[in-house]
Amino acid sequence: MVYTAFCLVRVRGGLGALAPRPPLREASAVLRRAGGFGVQAACKLALAEGVKVALVALESSEDELGAFALADNLGSVVARVLLMPFEEAAFTAFSKAASVEEEASAGARASARKGSSSAVGDSTRLEAQGAALSAMLKVALLVGLLSAAFAPAYAFTALRLLYGEAKASAEGAAAALAAYGAYVAAMALNGTTEAFVHAVAAPTQLLQGNVALAAAAVIQATICFAWYRATGSLSATGIVVANMASMAARTAYSCVAIRAHLRSAAPLRAAVPSAGTLLALGVAGVGTLATQQFFGVGPNVGVRAHALHVACGALALAGVVAVA
Repeated sequence: MVYTAFCLVRVRGGLGALAPRPPLREASAVLRRAGGFGVQAACKLALAEGVKVALVALESSEDELGAFALADNLGSVVARVLLMPFEEAAFTAFSKAASVEEEASAGARASARKGSSSAVGDSTRLEAQGAALSAMLKVALLVGLLSAAFAPAYAFTALRLLYGEAKASAEGAAAALAAYGAYVAAMALNGTTEAFVHAVAAPTQLLQGNVALAAAAVIQATICFAWYRATGSLSATGIVVANMASMAARTAYSCVAIRAHLRSAAPLRAAVPSAGTLLALGVAGVGTLATQQFFGVGPNVGVRAHALHVACGALALAGVVAVA
């Protein structure tokens, strides 16, 4: 280390001569983008932790706190295991595609003699981005809708098998987890659309996105307060509903930004599942609720009833996948 330090000192200009010196314009652009992502991270932290602060501030009961903790811990497994890696992969793919296509488009514009050639290149680039978005959004939506369709019928069973009879029978726990299934669908849609916006957005658009995040936080807090005033307590289900509303606001902004960037809403419409898939999901959801009632799945019920109920769910899932 001493020898290395001696060599560095002997270098003409010292350490500063070895440090890269990007142009001032590039450095300022990087700082602006980093600042935008920093503000965005702070807003997302406020959205994630704000509900927990609200539960404590509004003096929720221990049962309500426990019900939300159970639903959040179990429901977030799907988000961490399935949705988060998919969102990161989508962001990487969108970023690489946008970078390569932008370079190709810039080269085409530089060599083109007429404006029409540049317009054709831009149109092709946007069509490719839209096709990639539609493909990934279809997968994310299918996973989220499966969660929304099956969670109401299997919330109690999941809690019973993983946490035991006592916690599964806790007041509001199964209802909160059932609502969390729909929240997973909202997260799946929002995660993929936000990944696309972040990959192609300019620094000014990132600032607009931060404003949308702040608005989502206001919506979340308003619904929490309204739920508390209407029911006298902030239940775990109320928290999940507030989270879904804030997620819907974020998704709405992302869809508006995507439509503006792609100059068309066709890629978003193309990602909507077919009527047959939606019908199969609806039949599966209603059918599994019926089997839950038929086998009497609930507190103080043996494992056999849960096993038969899960077997019916597996058949329903196979039917949905076959249609999709």
